[in-house]
Amino acid sequence: SQRYQRTAEIESKAFHGLPYEERAEQEADFMLRSAGTEFKPGDKILDLASGIAEHAHVMRTRTDADVDAREISATLVAQAKFKETIRQQSGKIRGKLDIALGDMGRIRESVEQGAKYKLITIGGSSFMYLSTEADHEKALADYLELLEPGGKLVLQFRERVTPSDEAERAEWCRKFGVQIANKRAEGASGHFGLFAESGENVTVLTDTETGDGFYFYNVDTPPIPQDEGNIHRHSFGRAYIQPDGAEEDMGSTHIIDLMSREGFEKGLKPMLDRVGFKNIHLEEQPLSPDGAWHMFAVVAEK
Repeated sequence: SQRYQRTAEIESKAFHGLPYEERAEQEADFMLRSAGTEFKPGDKILDLASGIAEHAHVMRTRTDADVDAREISATLVAQAKFKETIRQQSGKIRGKLDIALGDMGRIRESVEQGAKYKLITIGGSSFMYLSTEADHEKALADYLELLEPGGKLVLQFRERVTPSDEAERAEWCRKFGVQIANKRAEGASGHFGLFAESGENVTVLTDTETGDGFYFYNVDTPPIPQDEGNIHRHSFGRAYIQPDGAEEDMGSTHIIDLMSREGFEKGLKPMLDRVGFKNIHLEEQPLSPDGAWHMFAVVAEK
């Protein structure tokens, strides 16, 4: 959806107490620290599901490596390239950044033949958006092939580990001009929550200055294949609310929760081991000001 980046910016302020760019900077620095890799000119980093390439931009400014950013959304690629043009005009850019379309599930189609990377990263819990566990495992095998010997894979995600401090969250929401409210959807026959089931409780995130916002709504989860274990699955949609209250459906998705501590132990760690990665471990660091949300990084080595 062309609205995705806008909703991501509101979400970062409301849930994590950070402007989107600052959250991306913290996550990128965390991924680099978790990898523990030293870079020299000519080394290469591959950042997948790169969005508007904020993580990739931070990583290229922190290292002497060349960074390839690959994103499946043409809208986000266009936004990333526009931001990069503005940066280039400033004349204060360090490191190369190549931004292009690419599917993290079939990434070998979108990188230069024979390319080898010292680090491959996927930030912001994005790895769980592949359709099946077989897709995840195939992607991991491709990442292993694309890494140089001793190269690292870092998959970063966010997870709420304790209840939020409501007073502190209210303060940062006031500071950033966002609002979190629980509302009951009226469904297709009403004026709010057109894409949710009538009577469904939805969380609405709103920018109080501009008046736009969004909400998540539930979608029936597809049947779980018999051979795909006991990992949590969830389907949901996202709807954008225009300043005048009109709603746009942004589409729905089905996730397989590999990007949590439980998902790591039950699903992702065994996958990484089967594919052939070594030294698989989990790093952790607080994210939100109240400490309720943490960043996690799954680190594995070739």
